[in-house]
Amino acid sequence: MAINCDEGNRGIIKKLLRQRRNRMIKITVEKFAKMYVENNPGEKFNEIKSNLKTALSRKKAGAVCGDCGQPIWAAGSAIVGFDGCFTCITGESDHSEDYEVSE
Repeated sequence: MAINCDEGNRGIIKKLLRQRRNRMIKITVEKFAKMYVENNPGEKFNEIKSNLKTALSRKKAGAVCGDCGQPIWAAGSAIVGFDGCFTCITGESDHSEDYEVSE
């Protein structure tokens, strides 16, 4: 079945592709903690894993960034120790190549 690619559909398709590209990479708490500790040898796996689980629970409960009110970035919040969104923690807006923890 062919998709009618008139001007209206083109706009919708472009919007969907932008949204898809701008999504974070999902990773389990376990995998993120392992990867983080491998790259930061002074960190403790169990402590990072616990912080990630706590931050993910807060995100699911509706926690928002203390600066701007956007939903928190659980992976980043667990590492920096405060509830913040990706942009407020990193100063960047493109999070398409960054990780977010999931169960």
